[in-house]
Amino acid sequence: MQRLLLLSACALRAAGQATVTDLHLINAATGTVLRNLTNGSTVNLAAASDGPLLNVVAVVSGAAASVLFSYDGNMTFRTANTAPFTLSTTGWTPARGTHYLSAIPFEGLNADGVAGKPFSLFFNVVDNVDRAPTTLRCELFEWPERVEITDVTPEFSWVLPTGLANDFQTAYRVLVATTKAGCIATAADMWDSGEVSSNKSVSVMYLGKPLQPSTSYYWRVATWNRTGTVSEWSSIQMFKTAAILGSYNLQNYPVELAHRYPVAVSEIAPGHYFFDFGKDAFGYGYLRINAQDSATITVNIGEAAVNKTVNMNPGVNIRASNQSIALSQGMREYRIQASGSNPGTIQPPPAYGRVTPFRYVELIGVPLATSITTASVVQMILHNPFDPTASSFNSSQPVVNAVYDLCKYTMFATSFLGIHVDGDRERLPYEADAFLNQLSYYAVDRDLSISRYSNGYLMTHPTWPTEWKSHSVMITYTDYMYTGDMESIEEYFRLMEAQKTLEQYAREDGLIAPQPSSDNIVDWPVSERDGYVLETYNTVVNAFYYRALNDMSRMAHALSDTANEQRYADMAKKVKHSFNSAFFSNTTQRFIDGEGTTHSALHANAFPLAHRVVDDANVQAALSFVKTRGMVCSVYGAQYLLDGLYDYDEDDYAMSLLNATNLSSWYNMMRVGSTLTMEAWDESLKPNLDWNHAWGAAAGNIIVRQVLGVQPTSPGYATAVIKPHLGSLTFADGKIPTIRGYITVFVSYSPGTPYLVKATIPGNMVASVELPELTSNSIVSVDGVPVPSPLRLGGRVIVSIGSGVHSVSCEVPKS
Repeated sequence: MQRLLLLSACALRAAGQATVTDLHLINAATGTVLRNLTNGSTVNLAAASDGPLLNVVAVVSGAAASVLFSYDGNMTFRTANTAPFTLSTTGWTPARGTHYLSAIPFEGLNADGVAGKPFSLFFNVVDNVDRAPTTLRCELFEWPERVEITDVTPEFSWVLPTGLANDFQTAYRVLVATTKAGCIATAADMWDSGEVSSNKSVSVMYLGKPLQPSTSYYWRVATWNRTGTVSEWSSIQMFKTAAILGSYNLQNYPVELAHRYPVAVSEIAPGHYFFDFGKDAFGYGYLRINAQDSATITVNIGEAAVNKTVNMNPGVNIRASNQSIALSQGMREYRIQASGSNPGTIQPPPAYGRVTPFRYVELIGVPLATSITTASVVQMILHNPFDPTASSFNSSQPVVNAVYDLCKYTMFATSFLGIHVDGDRERLPYEADAFLNQLSYYAVDRDLSISRYSNGYLMTHPTWPTEWKSHSVMITYTDYMYTGDMESIEEYFRLMEAQKTLEQYAREDGLIAPQPSSDNIVDWPVSERDGYVLETYNTVVNAFYYRALNDMSRMAHALSDTANEQRYADMAKKVKHSFNSAFFSNTTQRFIDGEGTTHSALHANAFPLAHRVVDDANVQAALSFVKTRGMVCSVYGAQYLLDGLYDYDEDDYAMSLLNATNLSSWYNMMRVGSTLTMEAWDESLKPNLDWNHAWGAAAGNIIVRQVLGVQPTSPGYATAVIKPHLGSLTFADGKIPTIRGYITVFVSYSPGTPYLVKATIPGNMVASVELPELTSNSIVSVDGVPVPSPLRLGGRVIVSIGSGVHSVSCEVPKS
């Protein structure tokens, strides 16, 4: 997301070309410069210095008569013709969220003549009062003003103010009013909860007067900490109800537009130019050009390039297209867009026209003497609201860092329809794709609504593969663990019971064989199944079945449905016993693919390990076999292969797969030229692959959930685990968004040094830190103080930490 503007020599038309060197944030009322804006800057409207009326000044080096500002996809937001060159004539108050801003200097007035070097960045706007709850959400939406709430009893969430170490909430007070001015302690006309003794800061239900349709409401909250001290009031958040109200709110954000200028421009020949935007993205382009003569030019756009030309024959589903544009003399703006209608099931808003993925643009036949610079072509990007600063990762291994960046960017770029889709080829949600997408999206961004919306869509638009039905159960349970909100469980439990568990196919011993068996997918493409023999009763389907039963039992517990909780737990217990009896071969010491064959594929062992259906006595045998096979599975199968390896502490081998540079690796996706994860490891394995498939981004969540080891252990991250698996890494450092705030983790270890974790935990959360034991008498310390009797379990030492910044270490005693 951060854009490094690297310009080739041909893009700089003259040594004296004007350049925007800085963008200053100023107080519009006084003209005082507050600070320079940089990529990822935060503007706090609640701070006295920052709000409420602001402006931005472009600082220009060289001669410029005007500056063109582009803002949030509006490429001609404002042209400033006099210095100081400001974004607004009178000042402006930006909306909360992430914004994209560019400024381009021009030698002539009204953005005419030769364009200079642009300055581009993104910044975040918050409205947080110090010592007050922040990151307010209504129905999981951080920006509920962008949607319409259908729930008559919406749920509220917030992040506790930072302050005391090991702090937790002891009470809260919520106010809801029909006007912003009325949202004060004495005039909350809809609901004043009063001081409620509770540690609940996630999914707090509205209990006020009945909400009316098509009405705007305002709310805020104050909290009490562990010492009984009350916070300041939070900022006020607005939400609007829909015209028709019900009980379950299933919506997604409208997609947004961002813009990106090229990182390089090359003049291939007179009138022939090549633009590289650095990354692939879904959208369209704009050409802004001052043509010296009328002409018809050819414009090529695409995802792949060869020798600084767009590859117009890149592969079956790697995109490329061309169009002719009739240029008129003088300064004009033209839309660059693929022809035809949008493919697939899910459509973007009609106003955006044909949306296609592209990284490169090529212009052929530009009239001579026409100035072409990095400001001439812009990439317009559709995306779900996304904060690039919400997450980060760095480690001692550059390949792993690049893999994380690849996966994180894929989450941003493939959100272009506001729902988890399988890629450009079909643009259709699938349950397994959505589950992998859900895990990786949670790992890198704060938005929790896109995954919930995707799950709701799939509940009523199911797809055909057998195991995909189990994924619906898994998505719903994972939603609950990350959000702490039970509404999806309440809405879909009976449907899952009837259609998704597949329990109706169980034979007497509990194993299932859903029909038709041809719908058993195992892995995709078929060539990535490691020779799996697809029998009627098989390991992969029953491993997913076992996991679904356990998830259903846990969700029944959340519903206080004790009968179903016990029923599903008993069914899972029976399946596990029968699974190991039917499928584990004592002769070969591995799991076979299914009843009726002696063949053992990687999948017959990796999936059972990931879903925890393997008896303890068989774990090491299954792991030993898995470690002989390598990555003989698809990008989808890699999710479960790596989860199983890390769950059983096979750190070194798992890291060797993450860090690999062979054909079946994430590195190979980058090597062939893709900047998004692909549908398969390589075109040789799936000739019709596309270059923008989010299910290929499993490594993104694996790095967060397994390498850093951060996962929720109770709903809504009330408790979490930090169980790092460094493997061959000497350090790893990350920032992870949660509904309660950010967790940051730094982990380091090399032989002869302590195994060290430094972590920041948000308020109202307790984290269990689990480190390798090193030796049976290793010394464990928290914040530098030795722990007398730490819990030692399964080769790990385990301690608990509360909110704040803490260090936990495990070291071998000095002799």
